[in-house]
Amino acid sequence: MSQSVNVYSDGGILFGSGTSTTGSTSITSFTVSAGGPYSIVHAGRNVVVAPTSGTHAKGKSWMTRVVTDGITSLTLAHANPFTD
Repeated sequence: MSQSVNVYSDGGILFGSGTSTTGSTSITSFTVSAGGPYSIVHAGRNVVVAPTSGTHAKGKSWMTRVVTDGITSLTLAHANPFTD
């Protein structure tokens, strides 16, 4: 199932938001938060991904690492563990 997610630094700074699907390592439709420095979201960076939608996933999060970064997508080292 698809969920809206926010992507944060491991220190809690909001980088942006996008869409993630259960079991997938991709975040699609990624948009940088207003004033957010996109250059900080790069391959090798540790991030926290937090679903902002979904009955069971909302309010939870998982830590992972960015494997590849694109203009509108991110590939993560760990898949979205939440079913909803």
